[in-house]
Amino acid sequence: MFVFTVRVEVEKAHAEQWYDYMTSKHIKDVLETDCFAKAELEKIISDNEETSHFASRYYFASMDTYNRYLKEFAPQLRTEHNELFGDKVKAERTVSEIKEYRLI
Repeated sequence: MFVFTVRVEVEKAHAEQWYDYMTSKHIKDVLETDCFAKAELEKIISDNEETSHFASRYYFASMDTYNRYLKEFAPQLRTEHNELFGDKVKAERTVSEIKEYRLI
């Protein structure tokens, strides 16, 4: 199992709009690509008064599936996101392999 994580920093003035977009549209659109098994969105607790921080996690089974997402779907989804939020959001993307999985 692998996880694609997108950590974002959002200007506080736009955080609620960004959160609404993510929970009502973007995450749903990503899952509808059928490249990911599930998704999570977490709000990171921070003392920063100017920005809010979040992490989106998308779980997938193989790197081939992830590469298909990058090629076929990511460009359009990123363009839509950038048109709405532009430089109001900073993103960092990582991919990790989960080596051990257990229910807590």
